[in-house]
Amino acid sequence: MNSKDVFRDIADNLTMYQLFDNHRVPYDSNGCCKCPDHRGDDKNCKILKNGKIAICYSHHCEKGSSPDVINWHCRIKYNQHFKNLPTQQKPEVLKELCSMAGLDYSDYSQQHSKQQLNFEGNKSDVLISALGLEKETPPVSFAETAIRGIKTTRKNIALTSYPRLGITKILMPGTYNIIAGTPGSSKTFLAQDFLLNCLGKNINCRLLPLESDHEFLALRFAAMLSKSFDPLLTPDDCVDAEERAIAAVDSVENELNFIEPAVCINPLIPDKSGNVANVDVDYMINWMKFQFEKGVQVLIIDNMTMISFDPNNVYESQGEFIRKITGLVDQYKGIVILICHTTKRIEGKASLGDIAGTSLIGKLASTVLLLESHPEKYSQIHRADNSTVDASHNRTIHILKARNGQGDGMQIAFDFGRNGANFEEIGFIKPKN
Repeated sequence: MNSKDVFRDIADNLTMYQLFDNHRVPYDSNGCCKCPDHRGDDKNCKILKNGKIAICYSHHCEKGSSPDVINWHCRIKYNQHFKNLPTQQKPEVLKELCSMAGLDYSDYSQQHSKQQLNFEGNKSDVLISALGLEKETPPVSFAETAIRGIKTTRKNIALTSYPRLGITKILMPGTYNIIAGTPGSSKTFLAQDFLLNCLGKNINCRLLPLESDHEFLALRFAAMLSKSFDPLLTPDDCVDAEERAIAAVDSVENELNFIEPAVCINPLIPDKSGNVANVDVDYMINWMKFQFEKGVQVLIIDNMTMISFDPNNVYESQGEFIRKITGLVDQYKGIVILICHTTKRIEGKASLGDIAGTSLIGKLASTVLLLESHPEKYSQIHRADNSTVDASHNRTIHILKARNGQGDGMQIAFDFGRNGANFEEIGFIKPKN
């Protein structure tokens, strides 16, 4: 049996993931990789036709990289099959592996008791680790895994201003969440309030506005911080609108300057050259990944309607987007809050079906809140002593889903505008009989 036969034999028992610029490249039914410039052309792709290994040698893989782009991103996972090979056959197999991975192999050294290899520079770590030749880490028990999760990933960020809404644990690391709303329900104000909550706790967060410009958001933040609508006044409202607006903004200048780094520029607004970004699924996923890798913990995206999806299959494209978000938050233990529209004004009991778009938007989310705007009305509100009181409110938040917390199916009365451009949490609404 020659080295290629041995290698092919081993290939039946290993899995290799091929990454281009840190994202997985899928395989088609023939085991052929689908890198952007390969397109299934076997001339430029060295393939083992078992569907488990494919190494692309296309000369322009992803962003014009050289064939060596694969060198640093291939990952090989061996099982016991490799360890059971005759000792004399291992060097030949490893040479073949090195050749395919683009690494320089030096003669097999009998001096290494663990049959470790010598490669040039720090490339050795890539293949040594990939081949499993390092000392194996003892398996972690299921109980230890659970405890590690409690200590590292399950530290929910409290909603200080909204203790009742906070029981949903919408700010649990590793989750993707939805705030949906009817037209004019003040979804953006609520998104901004979530940002202020995180900043107040020194949480690294970002708000990506896809509907509003920077000036508009700055004035809205000023209205929230000053607890006054004065920053939003125009000459149509009163004769001294400009003076009052400037005075209100000046009163919260320091707070606004503190917030500014967390508010991103809307990429859909033309730059000085008139260029506008194509905010599609790839753009959004790359942006989120970039932010998480910089250490950002919470991303608020306002809103999904402005993202460009495949016009030929919008729901499938939206589903792909949502699945990729869930993968990112799990990988980086980050938090994504996606602002969405509803299909119509709420009539009767709210449900996940009221969210505009594919059903996966609600199904894959950990927490789903639906913000409803309505004329001022009175509802019976639960009090701490289990009694009820009639209270007026002009917003209702329906808790449609709370996978990590509590409150499924409950409604919370809110009032917006009573204290400037801010939400005030009134209490849980007593269900009607």
